[in-house]
Amino acid sequence: MIARHALGVVAWAALLLAAGCADSRRVEGLGPPQCDACHGLPPATGAHLTHVGGSALGPPYGCETCHVVPTVPHHADGVVRVTFGPAATHGGATKPAWDGARCAGTYCHGATLRDGSNTTPAWTGGAAEATCGSCHGIPPGEPHVAATSCAGCHPGYTAAAVIPALHVNGQIDAETTCGACHGVPPPTGAHLVHATPSSPASKVYGSLHVLEDVTPAGAPNYDFGCGNCHPVDPAQHYAHVGPVGVADVFLDPAGAPSTSLRGRNLPGARYDPASRTCSGVFCHSSGRELGVVTSQEYQPTPPWDGPPGALGCASCHANPPRYASGGAGAADANSHLVLADDGWESGHFLGMPGPWHTSKHGGNWSAEDDAAPITCQTCHAETVDPAAAGPSGFYWLDTTGHYQLPGGDPGRIGTVWYDQLECTACHDGVTAPVGSGKVLPLRHVNGRRDVTFDPRTAVSAISWLPAAPSTPTRPYWVTNAAPGVLIPDPAIPDAVMDGTTLSVHLGSAAYDPATKTCTSVACHLGQTAVRWGAPHGWAACGQCHPF
Repeated sequence: MIARHALGVVAWAALLLAAGCADSRRVEGLGPPQCDACHGLPPATGAHLTHVGGSALGPPYGCETCHVVPTVPHHADGVVRVTFGPAATHGGATKPAWDGARCAGTYCHGATLRDGSNTTPAWTGGAAEATCGSCHGIPPGEPHVAATSCAGCHPGYTAAAVIPALHVNGQIDAETTCGACHGVPPPTGAHLVHATPSSPASKVYGSLHVLEDVTPAGAPNYDFGCGNCHPVDPAQHYAHVGPVGVADVFLDPAGAPSTSLRGRNLPGARYDPASRTCSGVFCHSSGRELGVVTSQEYQPTPPWDGPPGALGCASCHANPPRYASGGAGAADANSHLVLADDGWESGHFLGMPGPWHTSKHGGNWSAEDDAAPITCQTCHAETVDPAAAGPSGFYWLDTTGHYQLPGGDPGRIGTVWYDQLECTACHDGVTAPVGSGKVLPLRHVNGRRDVTFDPRTAVSAISWLPAAPSTPTRPYWVTNAAPGVLIPDPAIPDAVMDGTTLSVHLGSAAYDPATKTCTSVACHLGQTAVRWGAPHGWAACGQCHPF
């Protein structure tokens, strides 16, 4: 038995020598002890030492990355067997290959990346086979952002150096702070129109906030959270789950709270990269409540990279809103502009005593009569921009509205009364000034219909106010008034008679959104409570004043 064993040892040694296994250097901790009996651990040939010992571009890799690690020395037959392991097949690199001289299709050499200059390195080519730019472009191609400063997302990296332990490790190690790759927000397209945060550092990707959520005091510009247009999950942002070359814009309401702007979008709301427009988004709709707003009220947006100033007061909702009222306090209630019970226009515009009575604004009754304008500022004082006033510097001016409704009594068509419903009947830039109004972002496009009455209690000195002793002292007034109630009246504390002019302010006015009820609105005189959307016309006469 001893002789037989000795012969086996001699034969085995001869086989090892014949196989060229003479290098017995060893890296501690790698492989079973018998591995270094034939070759170094790792072998000194080719790029073994670079892979197993680590390099300036990546961490050390074990033998199992490219081989099935043997447990007995039966592999010493002169055949090099390469069987790629998980590190080489990671991230979708499903077809790695070895042709005896080069690797191809491996994760670790850029098979899943773009624009690498050498993704099939030669095993014996030396250090030049793998440098920055060999596996991916600098920067990597789309969908990676086109940022040339690696350190913005990968601290410690440069265009020529990496942190080996965090490179080619099967995961994306990047900072999650907004602004690492692009501006907050990016300066491209209409980003800055939609979001100009007062504190960019506090921006959180995926947020569904609006301006009032982050800046309650208001700001000059909108600040919509990224999640209103992009994935709410930051992991999807980094993964660039959209088509290559197309921004990841996700507008479908699925998964978003119904109270958010995105949650009010139409199912299937989308961004069209060809026209660069959005469709089905609530922020470009009439703004009516869910359940009553129709798909026809969602307007297509201007092109994302189109010229500024494309939107006006009538671009998303009519100016003023003109949908048929569903009744007093209903979800679809409307008193902006409606047809009264006799088929003539009524609503909150022009000026007292109201369009249905024929407003005195602009001298519609006679040259001796006049009235203050009733504008969006009257009931939406926190939404309009007071700087968009006319020459008076006091009254907000928007002459772009349309106040003639289809249908109704055909007998009114062509009358002076009907023609004078339109602001442009007088406001032509010569007879009277023109203006296009402007809003403030704090209470605009926030998912609600905010009512804030004009808080001003006195009117400024304006050259065209009625002469003394009937010069009004309050913002809303009508000359030669016969209010039908005795003023002053304790029930109407905001109304006074200035000579023959009825002057009122809205300091006591309040609005309850739950019931859509206005109270103590001096314009309504004796009608101390009125519900939005209540029918108007002959049947309603006598509620504000007696006959």
